[in-house]
Amino acid sequence: STTVCAGMGANCCSGGARLECQFAPADPGQHAAPYDAEPAGNFAFVVPGDEELFVGGGALNGAVGQLLQLRANHPLAFEVDETGAVKKVKDHQGKMVPSFTKEKCPLSKLHHAVFAQAKKKTNVPAEATSLEIAESYQDCNVRDVVKSCTGLASFVGEKPFCAAFLSTFKPVYRPFNPQNLGLVYCVGPLGINQKADGEGEPDPERERFVYNDPQEFLARIFDVAANVMKCVEFHNKAAEPGDRVEVIRVPVVSGGTFMNPKVNQTQVALALLWGLESGNEGTRVELMPSDAMREAYTLYRQDVLPSTYQSDTKVEKPFERIVVSRDAWSWCCVGARSKPVKSVP
Repeated sequence: STTVCAGMGANCCSGGARLECQFAPADPGQHAAPYDAEPAGNFAFVVPGDEELFVGGGALNGAVGQLLQLRANHPLAFEVDETGAVKKVKDHQGKMVPSFTKEKCPLSKLHHAVFAQAKKKTNVPAEATSLEIAESYQDCNVRDVVKSCTGLASFVGEKPFCAAFLSTFKPVYRPFNPQNLGLVYCVGPLGINQKADGEGEPDPERERFVYNDPQEFLARIFDVAANVMKCVEFHNKAAEPGDRVEVIRVPVVSGGTFMNPKVNQTQVALALLWGLESGNEGTRVELMPSDAMREAYTLYRQDVLPSTYQSDTKVEKPFERIVVSRDAWSWCCVGARSKPVKSVP
């Protein structure tokens, strides 16, 4: 049977393809790289970002930004010294972080332009115009960087939480290899009002966007993962064969600084995998290796579903808001004001 969902906040998919994931290569004791010199096909890295939509800061978002600026000549907003290395400054907590001016990030401007269109019609992808791309880079010394940008928003809102954006780069701005087509920028949900290192101090007003309910938080993890995959698939349907993304590499999203304290990283990773499956139409998935991601993928391969998951936290049914009927290949992420209303044979 297929579950039909009603109300606001539902992200439903009739389709999806079972994931057969690989783990990204990494040396012992080292993190996997965002981009490889020899990718396994036309490739994009999934970047967990911030609702201000910049590529920068001191976490993985910033690591990707530094790589793009230093190794692929992107005109991002990191300050470099006379040797070409990124300068370090103290943040509001006294930590040494990369010197970065988020207001000058051209990808932030481009993401905002696409989000302004995407949020007008949720769950329908929006594409940047050539003018929007040009205007985003008009203050940069290099402008002809981005080839396309596709964005998807889940629900009407002033902030782009759970939105996703796929940007492909012109060949000369692709890191290491022309097959590294671009990046998928996504904004995970907030389970706590925090900012990653180097991203500034959290505004108290941001508290109203926090998902304190662990079930709702995990449903929104599913939501952002579904949007990541749907962005890629939408782009691929319109793109020329050489510009289609064949492989995405995915880290855990909102599984650290922003994670709801009532859930664990394995639960976050599992919701992420289900969300990716719900929108997948054949794109291959590589996973950034971590203990949580490996445990989640083991459960996923054992056909654990939201309804059969045995919780090891105080939340008895952490995935109650994610509804699935795999027989009919139908998935739904049910929002706070939504509920499944009936089953249709």
